[in-house]
Amino acid sequence: MPAVRALALFLLTFAVSTLFGQETASHRIVLPVVGNAAGGNGTFFKSTVTLLDTKYRNVGSTPQRVRVDFYPRGGSADLSSPVFLTIPGFIEHWSNFLEDFYSPARTGLGALVFTAVDANGNEQTDGRLFAVSRIYTAQASTEGCVTPGGEVSQSLESVPYEDIAGGTQTGWINGLRNDARFRTNIGIVNHSASAQTFTVTLFPFTGDDPSSYEVSVPAHGMIHNAIPPGDYGSSLLISIRGKEAGFFFNAYGSTVDNATGDGWTFRAAY
Repeated sequence: MPAVRALALFLLTFAVSTLFGQETASHRIVLPVVGNAAGGNGTFFKSTVTLLDTKYRNVGSTPQRVRVDFYPRGGSADLSSPVFLTIPGFIEHWSNFLEDFYSPARTGLGALVFTAVDANGNEQTDGRLFAVSRIYTAQASTEGCVTPGGEVSQSLESVPYEDIAGGTQTGWINGLRNDARFRTNIGIVNHSASAQTFTVTLFPFTGDDPSSYEVSVPAHGMIHNAIPPGDYGSSLLISIRGKEAGFFFNAYGSTVDNATGDGWTFRAAY
């Protein structure tokens, strides 16, 4: 039986790493947004997180130690006081990460950075981490369905640190929507030790000219902000670009149905 269990675990971990691809796993990864916070129209968003160590191959191998940094919305992470976890085997799961992992529980929105480390807290560049998250809420009541009883959610995959952008690169987010029925937020995670300013440009599918504005993101922090109100047509393209070189960031866009709370999130392509 031990041999059968070991073979089953090997096949499962091989399938996981093959499914997600080696290019999606890294020794350092970013989940762009997790939450434990009230949203609009009676919603309250929480985030499940499932963290995988795709390098884990054999029963009895050394469990991977991981550093966890939380980049709060509108604030800066305290990188001088890191928190660590150990993945038991090759997988760990939390139903509401900010409440289940932290003590006391964290509230609000933020980004998570997971880094594979050794027993002394030093980076292990051969680590292979991958995470998925589902940010979810009870479905908001609508006309004719006051107590729907279900949930709506959006799924996110971790971003390998190798895939985040340099400051003056442009991030492009397509397929969003903002009008009377839908609302859109953008998120930017700043990995710099200083606050950074970004230019956000909106390209509406209405025939109107693009419009731009600037936002500031704190050092080792993130923002999740609504775009200016307006009807941008049946689809919306957004570009995000830092004003300075020499730092890294990643970005995403999220659209939510005002009536149901359902939505979708797309990460920026660079």
